[in-house]
Amino acid sequence: MNAPLIIVGAGHAGGRAALTLRDQGYAGRLIL
Repeated sequence: MNAPLIIVGAGHAGGRAALTLRDQGYAGRLIL
């Protein structure tokens, strides 16, 4: 089980970080 991950900043860079994590197989909760 993956722990929740907090991404500080919900702008373009934060959104891209979330997409990249998903593309790399991260299945845990993402909080922007």
